Amino acid sequence: NHFEADYVGYGAGEVFSYTGGSGTDTAIVHGQIAANDGSATFTMGDGTNSLQLLVDQIRLAKTLGGGAHQTTSVFTYNGGADADTVTIRNTWNGAADNYIAQDGDVYLNMGNGTNALIFDTQDLIYFSLFNGIFTYTGGTGSDTVDLSAKARVNPGTIVDFGADGAADSLTAGRLDTGFIIRNLDPDEDSIRLRIEGFAPTSYDITMNGADADVT
Repeated sequence: NHFEADYVGYGAGEVFSYTGGSGTDTAIVHGQIAANDGSATFTMGDGTNSLQLLVDQIRLAKTLGGGAHQTTSVFTYNGGADADTVTIRNTWNGAADNYIAQDGDVYLNMGNGTNALIFDTQDLIYFSLFNGIFTYTGGTGSDTVDLSAKARVNPGTIVDFGADGAADSLTAGRLDTGFIIRNLDPDEDSIRLRIEGFAPTSYDITMNGADADVT
């Protein structure tokens, strides 16, 4: 299946839903998804799936007004048993900041298989401002989570690699205090921070089913 659109779930009261099948599903959106109090859900099914969000300025699940909203913007991606890739790219390099889950909710349930989430931007990108929620949940395969070297990751962001022995990776600019990572395997998984001179005072990490505070 192939789906392509300019905007989905954009604006107050706008609700969009896509349901794929057991084969390959490709979705491309050239404008905003689930922004300004709208919501969108992509349920891709099994098979090799991909979603591309190609915009001038990223506003994924950015609620209108940021802190004074009537309806929360919500974006949900449900992957399947095979490979899933979500790519989010902006084209206004050097022109504006980008926002993910600003007073809104983002849920990426990638499923099993080899998965990748890639934010492709040269500009600053902020995650989970104004009590927003951003959750990435992987499965039993390898997970690549690239939030970009320009990413400022705030409390309210959770990355769960999934309970597996596969090699998983996370890339970000910086992780703020309160960031949560789950199912980290220190023998296989890696975390890369690209902003020098910054380290969180603490963050929550889960290994082998037990929470631990790492400072």
